[in-house]
Amino acid sequence: SKYEIPSKSSNVYNESVTYFSEVLFMVICFRLINRIETFEILGGIPRIKDWRVFIAKLEKLQKKGNYKIFTSAHQVIGFRRFFSTMDCLLGKGFAGLFKLERNLQVPIKNKDLEGVTKILRSIENIGPFFAWQITCDLLQSNILGDCDEHDFALFGPGAKSGLQYIFPDISDHIDICKVLVQNQSKVFELLQLDFKSFAGERQLTLKVIEHT
Repeated sequence: SKYEIPSKSSNVYNESVTYFSEVLFMVICFRLINRIETFEILGGIPRIKDWRVFIAKLEKLQKKGNYKIFTSAHQVIGFRRFFSTMDCLLGKGFAGLFKLERNLQVPIKNKDLEGVTKILRSIENIGPFFAWQITCDLLQSNILGDCDEHDFALFGPGAKSGLQYIFPDISDHIDICKVLVQNQSKVFELLQLDFKSFAGERQLTLKVIEHT
């Protein structure tokens, strides 16, 4: 492998790789492949210290040619760009990963979920869709402090199409969904619906509505 990743016993690894950067790395790695079966074959989502072994196994899998590494649920970046993206994060002593961690601290402190998504878009080969998916994963990982999934969601083509079907004349997707979030209990009561929960949430959030 061309990656010069310090071993677990080195000072760089012990002193520089925080819990935050480890989770950030693992989330990005998983999301860009997004196929559970691939990680099961390769022994799980790699920690930073396991990256050399993981990428060597992934290269062998990719060379077989008849194995589908990436998800088919949506467009993916492909092996070459995946390799390049991870190289930008891990190369030169994790410079890209550490810079990303530092830059994320400001929007996290300001509880600015939109700001988190914008910074994630600075990663090589990461566009709006992946930036938002990574943001959602980081929320679920509980490392974004007090950022709230009621405050922001990035609407992709499918979400916009669904909202347009229900509300043909709307132009602001976030505003109309905030109305849905704020009024859900009253509306369920009026419709006499005993709404339990969705995905473990007590209520539908802005993020859940966008996904739905």
